[in-house]
Amino acid sequence: MHSDVRFYPYFLLLLFFFDHKGSKGTLTIETLRKGEPVKRAFVPLLCSLCTAAVGLSCYESVDLSTMGADEAPQKKDAEGEEKPDTSTQPASPVDTDAPDSEPLSIDCESGYRYDDSQERCADIDECTQPSAPCIEDGMTCINEPGGYRCECPLGTYPSGGSPGCVGRIDFDGPTYSGDVLLVSNESTDALQNQYSGALDFSSPPPPAPVLRSGERLWLQPVMLMPRGTSPRPLLRPAAAPVPPPAPPRVGDRREMFVVDTGELKTITATLQYITRDCEIWSESTHIVNRIRARGYAEEITDVILPLITQHFGHPSDVDGNGKVAVLFYDMFEDNIGGYFNPMDTFDMPGSNNMDIIYVNNDALGWAESIVTHELQHLVYHNRNILLEGGDPEEYLPDMWINEGLSLAAQHLYQGAQLSWIQMYAQSDGVQNGHSLLYWDYYGDPYPNYALSYLFFQYLRIRAGDEPGLFRRISEHAHNDHRAVEAVIHELIDPGMSFGRFMTEFRLALLLSEPEGPYGFSSEKGFEGITPPFYLGDGVSMRGGGAVNVSLPTGHAEHPAGSGEDVVFVGVFEPRGGR
Repeated sequence: MHSDVRFYPYFLLLLFFFDHKGSKGTLTIETLRKGEPVKRAFVPLLCSLCTAAVGLSCYESVDLSTMGADEAPQKKDAEGEEKPDTSTQPASPVDTDAPDSEPLSIDCESGYRYDDSQERCADIDECTQPSAPCIEDGMTCINEPGGYRCECPLGTYPSGGSPGCVGRIDFDGPTYSGDVLLVSNESTDALQNQYSGALDFSSPPPPAPVLRSGERLWLQPVMLMPRGTSPRPLLRPAAAPVPPPAPPRVGDRREMFVVDTGELKTITATLQYITRDCEIWSESTHIVNRIRARGYAEEITDVILPLITQHFGHPSDVDGNGKVAVLFYDMFEDNIGGYFNPMDTFDMPGSNNMDIIYVNNDALGWAESIVTHELQHLVYHNRNILLEGGDPEEYLPDMWINEGLSLAAQHLYQGAQLSWIQMYAQSDGVQNGHSLLYWDYYGDPYPNYALSYLFFQYLRIRAGDEPGLFRRISEHAHNDHRAVEAVIHELIDPGMSFGRFMTEFRLALLLSEPEGPYGFSSEKGFEGITPPFYLGDGVSMRGGGAVNVSLPTGHAEHPAGSGEDVVFVGVFEPRGGR
């Protein structure tokens, strides 16, 4: 016999259904809330009466989905006080004291089981089970509410065709697997081109996002020395400085040489402020007045110069006054934020005979950052040209180091240089294989700034933020890639060649992993690096050049006709994806 009894707010319906196949039936009482709370206290009494009268087993079935939290069935604690049922799962029929009732059974959602101690459905930790998933496939099991996920070790990704993890990078040829093929010229000869081989398997990837920032892209170059001048330094090591003129005073005026669209000209400048380490000169005193000059001078003295000397070394003092001069004037080249002219430290025509850097009046909003950049140039020049006797006419071969260190100085002063990170993503030069090592001084230098900035930040992160890293490079006996290779051997990997380090740098730009050699350790600003993709069918690259090529079929054969220093790496899931 089976019967349902439903309680409604204002009436009681009893329906008895008899099972002719058995001698004993079951009475189920189902309470439903329809608009008002149900007086459930009557249910046990009704069960007792029905059981005694007709010998039925009695159960109560409660539809919790139609009840409020305050109406949920109550359980009693040890003192007999009622307490709420914390289970979030619908309950199966609740047991009564009837002799033939079945044990209490509560159904939980998949991934949960009922916990008697907590009186609720609790998450099952699949990762602690005897037959924990993922582990036999080389993955790590990560428990999650109601389930789990399998995570591959850093540098690998889940294999689509079989269980387990496979490497995200494929150096092994002649068939390279991946979503992208990195083509990297590991040669350190920036003047020699090598061919990539035929890249006719490429296809256009999704377009890179157009990124924007409020920061302007200012160029901050080192002016080149005139050829054939053989200048004489104003100050040689261990030699006395040129006798300085009378100590300057605020308000003094003098004629100074400046560069205007590549040519020297003279302007009249006024000394606006002096500190123990700094002089501020201005062509237009209504633009850089004494109040503004004081702010610049104090920031340079108290913050910028200490930072530069700590991480890079000391500036020169060719005039013997112990100060660095900064001249603000109206530059005719709108994209030049400031510059350093090595001529000023030599006894030659066109020299101001002083330790000086220049800032464009149009760039006053970035003046402190520009001064930081140019002061590193002054320090680098002092160390490698004046003190070590280097050739002042040979700046170009190591310009990528000199500029990279100045960009590193700006990073130390104000954090990530987002404009150069964005330029990396948007530059046609980078897209088409521009070399890290070749400074395109007379063409488009923007790719160089972007690559040099990112390279030296990658080097810093790989070296563990070693405080003396940049100074070691500046003070090394060589002023080329060997200076960088020396710190790689000392601080990162004694067996790694500089060429292979350049390839790992390019892989870091592609993968952006949160730790390890193929990323930037999740540092703020670098997480959004977006690599550009080459769209041609073959490219000739200088040493230090590289391109990213999309692989539509997931693999590529070793290109025919590639240069001996050109290496190929298949890369799965680039741009930080997993």
